[in-house]
Amino acid sequence: MSYQRAIFLTLFLLVGSTVAAAQQSDKTCITDTNAPPQNTWHWPAGTHVKVYLKRGMFNRNEQKAIREVMEQWNVVSELAGTGIRYEYAGEVDQPKDGLGDLTLTRIEIMKGTNNRYFAYFFPVHAGKGLIRSAQITFDFLIKDIEALRSFVAHELGHGMGLRDCKSCKRKSTIMNGYPGVNKGNGLVAPSACDARVVKAIFEEERRLAGVR
Repeated sequence: MSYQRAIFLTLFLLVGSTVAAAQQSDKTCITDTNAPPQNTWHWPAGTHVKVYLKRGMFNRNEQKAIREVMEQWNVVSELAGTGIRYEYAGEVDQPKDGLGDLTLTRIEIMKGTNNRYFAYFFPVHAGKGLIRSAQITFDFLIKDIEALRSFVAHELGHGMGLRDCKSCKRKSTIMNGYPGVNKGNGLVAPSACDARVVKAIFEEERRLAGVR
């Protein structure tokens, strides 16, 4: 385990215990209040997601931040027992569309529109609510490195089965909405409630499949 991974795991467990203590009266994470709703699709359990970056779209610091966020989600994925792991696979000239391929790129989302979204997750479905491959697009206007971290963590959350939650309390989930193109939603990593929802999604799938 890398030093960075160990530090994040320690911090995540500390945050998780703090959240759990604060929620003793509720006993649980509540959907649309402090926990995001579930998507109807996600990466299949056990997928090694190969993450590609469109060549020239992200500078060295941005690439480093993206890889750090991937590692944070890997810790959550491991704790949740999904078997999903994000692996950096380098830069590419064109998006990849093979099984388990995820390409991150930039486009002009905001230019000339009233669009209030600054990034999108585009899945290619493999049937039965599962993702075969996907692209994540970020607006060129996202320049703040901490905002980018937050957007990346949010979009990767979609692939783990989480939906947006604009009604959730601030800083309760990475799936909160965003106030601006260079303004994060208060988090740069998945929350304890995000992890609980992901764990519940994959536990239910194993139960339905008869896998203990």
